[in-house]
Amino acid sequence: MPGGKDPFAVIVRAMPDAGIGRTGTVGAADSCLFDAGPAVDFGVRWIEEHLNAPA
Repeated sequence: MPGGKDPFAVIVRAMPDAGIGRTGTVGAADSCLFDAGPAVDFGVRWIEEHLNAPA
């Protein structure tokens, strides 16, 4: 992952922009809630598109 970023954090931040899940505040924490199926599908596609380097 370029810049030493955590790929899981990048994927989670990209999901709401793609219309997946909901974001809000719980207590003092920013939170995200996702249905598992769409979240997994999005994550797999994101990994395939962004982290699979050409051979």
